[in-house]
Amino acid sequence: MKTSRCYLAANSYVKVVCSEPAKVLLIHEKQYERFCRDSWADYHGGFFSSFPAVIEVPYDGIWNIVIDTHSAECAPPSVKISIISDSDLCTG
Repeated sequence: MKTSRCYLAANSYVKVVCSEPAKVLLIHEKQYERFCRDSWADYHGGFFSSFPAVIEVPYDGIWNIVIDTHSAECAPPSVKISIISDSDLCTG
């Protein structure tokens, strides 16, 4: 499982490219501790088998990006995370 934590602004997007199917979750900081403790929390995203996965950030705050591939292979999957603004998405 790969995690990243950062401040994200509303109307921006998290773009994830992964070499294999994965759960891609965007979890607000207030919910992240609960996710770690119970493995359940409010999140945005879900399971993706084709990429890129693009998830909209609903409001400003500290967000945790969790990528879980459940990979049993020795080599970890390749994962690329980028943050794009609403204007970047429109202009391509």
